[in-house]
Amino acid sequence: MIKDFFKGIHYPFSAIRFIVNHPSLGKFIVIPFTINVILFLSGLIFFINNIDSLLQAIPKSDAWYFAVLYYFLAVLLVASFLILTFYTFTIIGNIIASPFNSALSEKTEELRFNSRTNKPFYLKIIIRDAYRAIMTEFKRLFLFICIFIPIFILNFIPVIGQAAYFALMLVFTAWGLSFTFMDYAMERKTASFRRKLQIVSSRKSLTLGFGLMCFLFGLIPIFNLFLIPVCVTAGTLIYFNEFESPKPSGV
Repeated sequence: MIKDFFKGIHYPFSAIRFIVNHPSLGKFIVIPFTINVILFLSGLIFFINNIDSLLQAIPKSDAWYFAVLYYFLAVLLVASFLILTFYTFTIIGNIIASPFNSALSEKTEELRFNSRTNKPFYLKIIIRDAYRAIMTEFKRLFLFICIFIPIFILNFIPVIGQAAYFALMLVFTAWGLSFTFMDYAMERKTASFRRKLQIVSSRKSLTLGFGLMCFLFGLIPIFNLFLIPVCVTAGTLIYFNEFESPKPSGV
């Protein structure tokens, strides 16, 4: 269990090394990188413009214990809002960059496992695949909303509820990011949404470690601009290494 968790943490670093060793992937990274820069700046502006309003909602008093409570709740609120902003803008980025991320994932599979999909290049198939990818993103978004609402209600329970909210949101964000970045590989296998959920949930320690590292990676200035391509590559590697071994070309 612990071994799986640290293995998941290591995958984004393996992806960085893989990308550096395969410069041909650069052309698949430029557009997602540009999209990520725009969304990162948008998310930062959104966070800065709204955080003061959230902090003003916390009750204040001159009593020393209210001051301690205020700073405790402020830290939880800021951290929670940061997680929510980060995850939301990551979902948006993946919807916009989905075709380019799919190409990056496919090329990663080919280079790492000497495997080719041999999929015919027809407009009808491209439209169908794009439709499936977008529908999956919206299903994930709907699932996120359904899980987020009951977790958010915990915010109304002073201290304990807000601490529980922060912890659950961190776990759910890590799980959601794993699902998001592994999905490009799973989608090419035309797995159903239910089957994808089963795969991501079958080794929770592995996927939580991977998702947590993706989240932490996204908090590091400059490095977070490469979040999407690095984690898409890592998600492809983790899926085929740990869940399904692709067949080499000609097999």
